[in-house]
This record gives sequence, C-alpha cells and structure tokens, in this order.
Amino acid sequence: MALVKKMRLPSDTFVLCGLACVIPSLAPLAPLQISSAAVLAAFYVCLLRPINEKGWFLKRTTSIIIIILLTAWAAISSIWSIDGLHSLSSAFRLLLAATTLIILCETANRLKFSEQGLLLKCMAYGAIAGITITILSIGAIHLHTIWVQKTEVTDHELRFLNRNASVIVIFLWPWSLAILKTLGRPATFAFVVLATISLLLLAPSAPLLALCCASLAFLVAWHSPTLAKFTLGSVYLCSVIAIPYLSSMAPHAVSILSEHLANPASIVHRLMIWQFSSEQILENPILGWGLNTARILPGGGEEIVIGTADHPVDPDAPILGQALPLHPHNALIQIWLELGLVGLILFSMLFFLILTAIPGAKEQRLACCISISGLTAGFVISQLGFGFWQGWWLATLGIAAVLTQACTRTAMNPTT
Repeated sequence: MALVKKMRLPSDTFVLCGLACVIPSLAPLAPLQISSAAVLAAFYVCLLRPINEKGWFLKRTTSIIIIILLTAWAAISSIWSIDGLHSLSSAFRLLLAATTLIILCETANRLKFSEQGLLLKCMAYGAIAGITITILSIGAIHLHTIWVQKTEVTDHELRFLNRNASVIVIFLWPWSLAILKTLGRPATFAFVVLATISLLLLAPSAPLLALCCASLAFLVAWHSPTLAKFTLGSVYLCSVIAIPYLSSMAPHAVSILSEHLANPASIVHRLMIWQFSSEQILENPILGWGLNTARILPGGGEEIVIGTADHPVDPDAPILGQALPLHPHNALIQIWLELGLVGLILFSMLFFLILTAIPGAKEQRLACCISISGLTAGFVISQLGFGFWQGWWLATLGIAAVLTQACTRTAMNPTT
C-alpha cells in the first residue's frame, strides 16, 4: 500500500512532458519511432489511471465517435478488399493509432492550468534540443561530404532528414508558443530563424510549401479567425471536388509544365500518379478498393513515360516511373481510393469538426493562430507527401494535435 501511495501522481502531466521532450530529438534521429513513443505514452496513462484512482471522462464524444466509425469502416473494407488480410492487418494498426490518439487527447483535456508551466518548459527545451540536433546533423553531413569525400552535397545525402523537416514544420507553431511563454520573444525569434534555416538547408519542397502556407494562415487568422477557418475549409472542399476531374485535368497540366519547366519530371510524375489514382477511384467510388491497398492496386506497377532525359548521347531517352508507386502521395486521394466515398465523408466530418473547434474569439486569437497554422501545415504535407496510413505520420499528426491542444489552453487562459 505504501508503494502505491508513493507512485501516485497528481495528474498525467509527466506523460505529456515526456512526449514534449522526446519527440523533437526523435525526429532527426529515429522518426519512425515516433509512433512507438505515442503508444508507450498512452499505455503509461492507462497504467497510471488505476493507480491514481481516476475515472475516464471522455470529452469531445462526437470526434471520438467519428474516429471509431472511420476505423470500423476501414476494417469492414477488408471484406471487398483486393487483399483482405492486408487490409485487416492495417485496420488493426489504425485501431491502435486511433486508441492512442483518444487516450492522449483525453489526457490533454485533463491538464490543469497550474501544471502547464512544466509542459511549456519541456516543449521549449525539447524543441531547442531537436533543432540543435538537426543543425548539427546537417553540418556533419556537409563536413564529411566536402572535406572527407571531396564532393558536393546532394539532396540524396540529406534525404533521411525529410521526415524531420515535416515534423519541424508541423510542430513549429506550438514549439514557438512554448518558447515565447517560457523564454521570451528574443529566444522565440532566434528559434524560428534557426528552424527556418534548417528547413532551407534541407530544402524539401513539400515542407517548405507547408511553411509558407501555414505562415500565411497565421497572418490571416491574426486579423480574422473566421476568414482563416473559412479559407482552409474552402481549400479542403476544392481539393475533394477536384479529385474526380484529375483524370482530365492532369494531361493539360503535364503539357504546360513540360513546356515551361527545365526539369519537370518529378512534378509530372506526381500529376500522373494522381491521374491514375483518380481513374481507379471512378471505377469503385463508393466502397473503394480496401484499406492500404494502393501499393498493390492492379496496374499500379506498370511503367509510364514521365519525361525525357537530358543525356548528351541520347537526348530523347525516356524517363520511366511507376503509375502508382506505394501510395498516391495525397491523403484525400488515398482515402477515397481505398475507403471510398463513405470513408472520405467520415474523414471530412472529422476534419471540419477539428476546424470548427478552433477558438475564434478575439481574446483567444493567439490560440487560433497556432492551431490554424499547425492544421494548415499538416494538411499541405499530407496532400503532397507521405502515405497517410504510415504509423509514424499518424502519430506525428496526433501528437502535434495533443500538444497544441494542451499548450494553447495557456494562450486562452485570461490569467496568463
């Protein structure tokens, strides 16, 4: 009994603090382990709850219901999936991610204002450590390549930090708020400059575009939260409406890009992937092909011509690529392709529920700016980058939402 009393903690604050400290360093060192950190944190919360004799009082029940319905529909899709066992195993992983998210969100809801100072400090110092590790890693690669290998640094050598770049862009906003509240404006300015420099050195296209869009969303939200939320919602709807028309729009876009860009192969290939995915969506628009089946979709492995090589011997040598390598590199397309219109509707309901939950009052302006910027960054990268069902990516989005929710409560507290 004495041991149990010693183990009693005032809240689950230390779980969130642990995530805040660990995630920034995991991003450059082992980004795929971000999902493991999230699962362990949720498991620890479940262990603490009986010890602390606390009940489970779940808030935002509508969001939880939609998450459960989306996960259930993903599992049901294994019935008609082109690979039922693969879809079913993916549904179990999605269930684990959904459960983890629900537990951690509930933990953030229980956070007391008196405990937020510790969380903000952990986020601030964790963010500084993460950016420091990133810059040191970039510097080490440059020194090794230039001084040891005697060659120029290429994008290929920095590619393993691409995931880190996406993490930085999404977490930049809550990290900056934590540093602002903890260390003041000069430290915040210096941190933002260093984070931006690290992104420019890494030079990944999707995170840089996400940074620009999120910064614009911050400025719009600062002047009008309603306008910022309306704009992001409109962009989301336009992205959905455009999907069925990609099969006819993509060829025109490819033709224009090929005429005006010197090396358009990468962009052209992405458009062709979206075109192929759109055509497959129209073949099975309501139910989809089954969860996580994009990588095994019939015809996806066929090679297509995406351009011509600039080669001195054979200038007309074709550049080949797969019609659908691994995934569509677009979250909305992937969801509609695999889970059909039903899955897309459920996901859209969740997105707009999150969007409308962002505070819009004048005294909550800073919290709105931080939230809308993070959501914008996550949306842009999801539309251009990784496979949406990857565990580390879902964990990154989930932890960002949890920590943003926790730290923006400070911004909404009139006493701070």
